[in-house]
Amino acid sequence: MKKFLLSLMAILSVFSVHAADVQFTWAKQTDWTLDATAGTAELVSGDYTIHAEKSVGASAPTVNDATLDFRAYASNTVTITANGKEFTRIVFTLSAAGKKRMGEMTVDKGELAYDEGYTTVTWS
Repeated sequence: MKKFLLSLMAILSVFSVHAADVQFTWAKQTDWTLDATAGTAELVSGDYTIHAEKSVGASAPTVNDATLDFRAYASNTVTITANGKEFTRIVFTLSAAGKKRMGEMTVDKGELAYDEGYTTVTWS
């Protein structure tokens, strides 16, 4: 399990799992389970889960209904799990809003690499 903190960021994740790529996509906001009271957002896709919590942040994570951006704000915690599987990297593709508003990201294991145009962030 890996955790990291994000500022406003839109995520379309590609996981490299034992040489096979898995891509998280969603067609509508309701594909996510959003709980404003608990301050959580979660997307389950097969064996993979993205779970975000407000943690000590001022704003809860959410999914923008119009643009479908997943947004984790300052001091939110995002946990990505792969039930019974191990992943070697995660690539986050940033939306236009994410590129403009992206803040510092930190991870508890591994390293982050930003591409030159800040269109993707690779966690390995």
